[in-house]
Amino acid sequence: MRLPGLSVREFHPRCFLINDQVYARGRDVVVAADTQSPLAPEYEIRAGTVLVRAEGQDHFVVATDARADWARPATASALQPADAAWANSIVTVSLSRGLGFSVLLDPAAQDNAAVIDQLNRNAGFAGHFLADEDAAGHVRIRSRRSGADAFVLVESSHAPAFGATGVPGVGRDPEVCVADGLGELKDLQGKRVPALVPVLRKGHFDEGQLIGLTPEAKRVLSRHGSLFSSRS
Repeated sequence: MRLPGLSVREFHPRCFLINDQVYARGRDVVVAADTQSPLAPEYEIRAGTVLVRAEGQDHFVVATDARADWARPATASALQPADAAWANSIVTVSLSRGLGFSVLLDPAAQDNAAVIDQLNRNAGFAGHFLADEDAAGHVRIRSRRSGADAFVLVESSHAPAFGATGVPGVGRDPEVCVADGLGELKDLQGKRVPALVPVLRKGHFDEGQLIGLTPEAKRVLSRHGSLFSSRS
């Protein structure tokens, strides 16, 4: 007796999407075995969960995980340690080319500590930037704003300090995506295992339906073209 054919249809709930506007699928990502979902059961990564690449790793974790990478500021370091030749020079730090804050260093600016102190005490500079010393022992200037849209350009009237054309720096975003399917972080024996999860790189999201969305993850998704709305 011939049995009627059976068909299996896979269903992917997408209540976290408003529509297919600006929708873009990304390559599947590996979610770390010990990641915990904000919703029970914590070993299930549900569709709509916001994922971020773990700092310095190939795997991803939920955006609320302490191991998630974060947005970095724009950074520019001097080409040499500060010395007596820096005294009375002008350091110009810009948010973009042509839009800068100039700081006149006084005669005491003859080492890194003095230069850093004078930069940070300048109100215009301090409102947008922070000066300190990098691991190489050079003056480092960072933007207070973080992310891929952060920019800094540091120039000096003493050319050897930051070069003839200045030192630019650009911020960096973490890698953020949204799960577009279920990831099971346990095998049949109950052992924790990593999961390969399909993801969206951008979309028109129902913000209230996303799981583990953080303010930073939202900013990154927005910068990459995502939209956020609410059905309620």
